[in-house]
Amino acid sequence: GHMSENRCGSCNLCCKLPEIAVLDKPEGQWCNHCAIGQGCTIYETRPAPCRAFACLWLESQNEKHPLPPDLRPDRCKMVLTFTPDRKDVLGYCDPASSEAWKGVLRLLQLIASQGHRVMFGNGREHFVMDQGRARRVELTSPDAEGVRLFRRFLD
Repeated sequence: GHMSENRCGSCNLCCKLPEIAVLDKPEGQWCNHCAIGQGCTIYETRPAPCRAFACLWLESQNEKHPLPPDLRPDRCKMVLTFTPDRKDVLGYCDPASSEAWKGVLRLLQLIASQGHRVMFGNGREHFVMDQGRARRVELTSPDAEGVRLFRRFLD
């Protein structure tokens, strides 16, 4: 079964933070199919976005220098993931811990220093890493695909 190779443990934060349009699941709210602390109740039939999803922490567990346990999303309260082209990194802070990104700042700085654009939100505000610091930004309204683009820096 899938639980044997499941390195996520009791972490389900990716079932709460990203929007999953095909399940009508809004950003920052628990999925109806998530048994919190256990896993997905429709795992075998879960939709493509869920199948394809792997956060940076999970991906790193197969690498030579895996990210440490305290950066697992349920512990640091933030999910980080590559965009499909692997150019940019998107972050989702648990709205219940809207300052959680400050505890992950060194990792965000490291990722940005490797040439990735790093963007993240906490349910209320959006940020972009800029020369080692997190700057609040204004985004455009979502387009037909739900994509929001950078409009301007707010600080």
